[in-house]
Amino acid sequence: MAARLLPPVAQELGRRPLSSAAGDAAAELRGAREDVKQLLKTTSCHPILVRLGWHDAGTYDKNIAEWPKCGGANGSLRFEIELKHGANAGLVNASKLIQPIKDKFSGVTYADLFQLASATAIEEAGGPKIPMIYGRIDITAPEQCPPEGRLPVENRWIRLKETVLELRFEICQITPIKLTISMASRPVAVATELKNMEFEYHCHMV
Repeated sequence: MAARLLPPVAQELGRRPLSSAAGDAAAELRGAREDVKQLLKTTSCHPILVRLGWHDAGTYDKNIAEWPKCGGANGSLRFEIELKHGANAGLVNASKLIQPIKDKFSGVTYADLFQLASATAIEEAGGPKIPMIYGRIDITAPEQCPPEGRLPVENRWIRLKETVLELRFEICQITPIKLTISMASRPVAVATELKNMEFEYHCHMV
């Protein structure tokens, strides 16, 4: 989710150029983050927002040089065709939750908003604060969505590990992704709180 963790090629693909409006953009990002925090307080939707960010970013294919064909965090998960992918079951609800924030802060791209919401959900649940870099751009049409099959099927840890290694993450950085899946299966009162013990356990089990 943090841009600093993306492979070098991905840091150049799908990035907006800096502009004199950087101050306004930063203000919109701060406002969006505060609204996400309020959303989390009122709906306890931490797990599905974490999953939203992971599933938008996790389609990245290191073997494809051309953007947006390479996939990754590009806001494609707002389109119905991708929301209907088997691995994305239920994420239409996350899209509906996040849309009013997007409408309010129109200068924030979907790609950035999905990652902001995911990182904020992790932090608000007691997880680590993830250093974020913003400036992603959105795809503009459903025809640009990645094909189905780039995300691992739930509980297929071997495929999950392969996917994360393709993104050039460190192996222990699978831990927050594994926690996303485990959080989604818990009661709301439990799913919104993460403990250090859980991070240590999942990291050990990678």
